[in-house]
Amino acid sequence: MSQVEFIVAKKLTRPTVARAEWNKNWHDHAIEIGTGNVKVLDVPDDKAKQIADLVATTDGIIYSFEFDTTGKVPTGKIFHAQAVGHKPLSAEEYKKVAPMK
Repeated sequence: MSQVEFIVAKKLTRPTVARAEWNKNWHDHAIEIGTGNVKVLDVPDDKAKQIADLVATTDGIIYSFEFDTTGKVPTGKIFHAQAVGHKPLSAEEYKKVAPMK
């Protein structure tokens, strides 16, 4: 394992995480799903849409583990990776919270 992603409801992250910190370390799953780079596999299309719609109401933060030069032993250092296609949010965009279904 080299990374762990926490998936947290926007209604929890947006009121508690400062926007500057969010822009540095977090990403919006609605934006990520909207790129088409994220797909829900191995379920029927209608179920995949349900899952994607639910995940779009969340933000993500990725913790990456640093490994030694062999790539086999973790060093104990952790850093934040950013999602591909991350888009920093303006103050107005950050205030928008997707309703939970």
